[in-house]
Amino acid sequence: MKFLQSDATAVYVMLDSGAFQGYFNDNGFLMNPNKVYSMTFTSWTDVSVEDATKNIQT
Repeated sequence: MKFLQSDATAVYVMLDSGAFQGYFNDNGFLMNPNKVYSMTFTSWTDVSVEDATKNIQT
Protein backbone atom coordinates (compact mmCIF):
# COMPACT_ATOMS: atom_id res chain seq x y z
CA MET A 1 0.00 0.00 0.00
CA LYS A 2 1.26 3.46 -0.84
CA PHE A 3 0.05 6.69 0.74
CA LEU A 4 0.07 9.93 -1.26
CA GLN A 5 -0.51 13.53 -0.21
CA SER A 6 -0.04 16.90 -1.90
CA ASP A 7 0.07 20.53 -0.72
CA ALA A 8 -1.71 21.67 -3.89
CA THR A 9 -4.18 20.27 -6.39
CA ALA A 10 -2.53 17.75 -8.70
CA VAL A 11 -4.33 16.92 -11.94
CA TYR A 12 -4.20 13.46 -13.53
CA VAL A 13 -1.82 11.77 -11.08
CA MET A 14 -0.37 8.59 -12.61
CA LEU A 15 1.32 5.79 -10.70
CA ASP A 16 4.00 3.64 -12.35
CA SER A 17 4.72 0.09 -11.24
CA GLY A 18 8.03 0.00 -13.09
CA ALA A 19 8.93 -3.51 -14.21
CA PHE A 20 6.10 -5.12 -12.24
CA GLN A 21 3.00 -6.29 -14.07
CA GLY A 22 -0.25 -5.52 -12.32
CA TYR A 23 -2.60 -2.66 -11.54
CA PHE A 24 -3.43 0.00 -8.95
CA ASN A 25 -6.88 0.37 -7.40
CA ASP A 26 -6.94 3.91 -8.86
CA ASN A 27 -4.82 5.72 -11.45
CA GLY A 28 -5.08 8.90 -13.50
CA PHE A 29 -6.93 10.78 -10.76
CA LEU A 30 -7.28 14.28 -9.30
CA MET A 31 -5.55 14.84 -5.95
CA ASN A 32 -7.03 17.46 -3.67
CA PRO A 33 -4.73 19.37 -1.29
CA ASN A 34 -4.12 17.98 2.20
CA LYS A 35 -6.06 14.77 1.57
CA VAL A 36 -4.32 11.42 2.06
CA TYR A 37 -4.87 8.87 -0.71
CA SER A 38 -4.31 5.18 -0.10
CA MET A 39 -3.27 3.20 -3.18
CA THR A 40 -3.12 -0.57 -3.44
CA PHE A 41 -1.11 -2.38 -6.11
CA THR A 42 -2.20 -5.85 -7.22
CA SER A 43 0.60 -7.77 -8.92
CA TRP A 44 0.04 -10.43 -11.57
CA THR A 45 3.27 -12.14 -10.42
CA ASP A 46 5.00 -12.75 -7.08
CA VAL A 47 6.67 -9.55 -5.84
CA SER A 48 8.12 -8.89 -2.39
CA VAL A 49 6.85 -5.87 -0.49
CA GLU A 50 10.43 -4.56 -0.31
CA ASP A 51 10.91 -4.72 -4.10
CA ALA A 52 7.53 -3.12 -4.76
CA THR A 53 8.20 -0.28 -2.29
CA LYS A 54 11.56 0.51 -3.91
CA ASN A 55 10.28 0.45 -7.50
CA ILE A 56 6.76 1.87 -7.56
CA GLN A 57 6.84 5.58 -8.41
CA THR A 58 4.37 8.42 -8.55
